[in-house]
Amino acid sequence: MRAVILNPQDLSFPGGAERYAALIGKLLEKRGFSVTFATLRSVPQSADLLVLNGGSGTLLWSGAPWIVRAQRVWVIPHESLFHAALFAYPHLQKEIALILSHFLKHAFNYWKKRKHIYLIAVSSQNSKHLETVFGVKPICLPNGVNVRPEVTVRARSLASQLDGLPWGMIVSRWDWAKNPRVIAQLAKTLPEDMALLMRITPDGIPALRVKVGLDRWPPIQRSNLMWLNYSMPKEELWGLMSLAKFVLVPSAYEAFGYVIVEAASLGVPVFTTPVGVGKEFESDPVLRQLLLRVPPHGSQSPEAVWLQVRSVLFDNAQNKLALQRSLKSFAHSYTLKLWEQSVDALLKETFAERYHV
Repeated sequence: MRAVILNPQDLSFPGGAERYAALIGKLLEKRGFSVTFATLRSVPQSADLLVLNGGSGTLLWSGAPWIVRAQRVWVIPHESLFHAALFAYPHLQKEIALILSHFLKHAFNYWKKRKHIYLIAVSSQNSKHLETVFGVKPICLPNGVNVRPEVTVRARSLASQLDGLPWGMIVSRWDWAKNPRVIAQLAKTLPEDMALLMRITPDGIPALRVKVGLDRWPPIQRSNLMWLNYSMPKEELWGLMSLAKFVLVPSAYEAFGYVIVEAASLGVPVFTTPVGVGKEFESDPVLRQLLLRVPPHGSQSPEAVWLQVRSVLFDNAQNKLALQRSLKSFAHSYTLKLWEQSVDALLKETFAERYHV
């Protein structure tokens, strides 16, 4: 059987949707599918299974030539267009996003009458957002994360350059969803007795960088602030993360939030806004103390964030052990094995008697 995975970006783009597409492709190949990765620039091919991955669901419009030639369709928007605009993209008017979302719902219903089509979410929060937009309860297939840290000589050398200070990491890109203004404010207000390692490359929208004062690179220079603007294998990055005292994810919007689960699986306290899987911290009395309420999720100041980090990490030794247990328990819900089991169950439903795992 043939599967086509249609993605707006090339898979070399360092985004969560692209990472998800690669995982789907590998699993489908393991299950006997012939898999083709395509973009909208490609010539449409017929498919037993078409996966519309990313693009906030707008592939329901632009991918119409592909849908026509497909037997079954999985729609994985990742972002809800309206909620992304609400929290992360101030340049996209909410009214326009609401109108576009309305037409997306109609497009989904149009194809639903003609194809075997499934709407898929990647986290419980993402599921609620997509249901609001599409009017259909999605099938939730949370991303699978398999963290294999490799503590290299380079990672230890980088850690040693932070002068023995308790240090943390921010792993991000410069785009509106990642909250660059807040990231810059946190870097500028970093206490002298703490350090921060920024794994951020100078990509993203140039006008956005200028607007938040990031028109040079590195944008903010301090003795206790280190910027890594070169590529690093994921295993090495995870190894570096395992050496950190904490991780910060102050995002305005995340559909899932890989960094949250990666840090949690290593037992490293990850301070995050209630986005993607970070929203689930609210239901855990231990993890709740890691939630950030910076704009647009509240009015918490950068200085208050640093007080929160200091309080959680240093004021209670017993708290550290409880945090590690809760973090690893939380991450256990997002293993690659569980994700594969969920995808297999959906394959059975999609193909009924034709397909057996």
